[in-house]
Amino acid sequence: RRLVPLQPTCIIFWMAARSWANIAASPKPKDNPPQAPAATTQDGAAPSAVTSTQPPAATTSAPPTSTAAATGPTTPAKAPPRGWGTPASRPAAPAVPLERGFRNLGNTCYASVIFHTLLRCRRFHELLSSIERTESVRQNAPLLHALSEIATPYFSKTTSSDTPSPYRQPTQPAVDPTGLLGAVSALNTTFAAKGRQQDAEEFYAWMLSSLHEEILRLRSGTTAAAADKAEEDEWAEIGSKKKPIKVSQSVLVVSPIAAIFSGKLRASLRKGVGADTAVLEPFFVLPVDIESADTIAAALAHTFAAESLTDTGKKRAAKRQMMIDEMPPVLSLQLKRFVFDGHSLYKLCHHIAYPLDLTLDKAILSVSLRERAAAAGARTYRLLAVIYHHGEELSRGHYTCIVRVSPDRWVLFDDDRVVPLSSSEATMPRDDRTAYMLIYERPASS
Repeated sequence: RRLVPLQPTCIIFWMAARSWANIAASPKPKDNPPQAPAATTQDGAAPSAVTSTQPPAATTSAPPTSTAAATGPTTPAKAPPRGWGTPASRPAAPAVPLERGFRNLGNTCYASVIFHTLLRCRRFHELLSSIERTESVRQNAPLLHALSEIATPYFSKTTSSDTPSPYRQPTQPAVDPTGLLGAVSALNTTFAAKGRQQDAEEFYAWMLSSLHEEILRLRSGTTAAAADKAEEDEWAEIGSKKKPIKVSQSVLVVSPIAAIFSGKLRASLRKGVGADTAVLEPFFVLPVDIESADTIAAALAHTFAAESLTDTGKKRAAKRQMMIDEMPPVLSLQLKRFVFDGHSLYKLCHHIAYPLDLTLDKAILSVSLRERAAAAGARTYRLLAVIYHHGEELSRGHYTCIVRVSPDRWVLFDDDRVVPLSSSEATMPRDDRTAYMLIYERPASS
């Protein structure tokens, strides 16, 4: 198993069907984030069908989650993490925060931060709410079914018996992710080992790939694996100075998951002699080289900088460059903190500054995308989540995340612990953790 993905996480798809437009299309602008279902049973119990954000009455025999499993035990108070400021400096919040964390079942923090990120993503939440929890979905899309089931207790509001303290806000009871993690382990033995820490980025990429596969299988019986055998599409373009460019790409299978999270890269090779070449490749997660950067803008510029190549035998020079050819609605960036020095992996622990609103520089976009996204607003993303890694080793440590839960509200999720944050705290450096993934989302109007 690879520990550190050195190439963009990619997946192959078919062309989109027009009948999916109501699911795959960007949703209409909304002022509010995903809300809890209006009707619930006992705390933690999930209704058996979801066709909208407000679930209808149960229509199948899906077993409900028990109250004890959904809430979990009350944990003792913890001291605040370093660098988050004092409770008095935090923004005003309800007496009991409305958000719920996940119980840690033994080094499952890497999965919890991904669950928070997906469930708080507006586009994904609306897609999830459109899936009916039928027996067919349970059998053919178990991961999708488990996510839709846990969404009900996750967004439900209950009363906490915790006593406020200077170091801990009273919180909603944590959600027990046993059922969801069981669906994960049944599909991938890598994530089945209990008590073993895993890489959050690898888990995120696997989740998106698996959900993509499940929806294709559920909708049409097509799988992305079948598309791998499809012939590549090739055509010719005319570049600068009327020089021909041979372009190739794999035939894409589009799903609602791909329509939300998948972008496209263009890898070009400009030769001194002969036709230039370009390869178009889709991605879910974009690895960003941070070794010589201190801001995300500088890291992106370095990642997409042209690289000079020389054929010493024939003394011919060439240039290789990668550019973004298609921007996804949700842009997932992995900061490449773990570097192999020829003997072992070590972690880059320096702070990378990132903004709440990120506008992609036109220099890292392909020529065709620059024309399509000429206005700065078309290249602007809003920060949705930051996934932090604690410690200096990939195989151990801890994961936490901060997520935007409303236009002006941020929350720190640390297992069952939930702490409200201000916008300024969402981007400030930490002395006990480093940003490992940045998840940006294009505004609803884009």
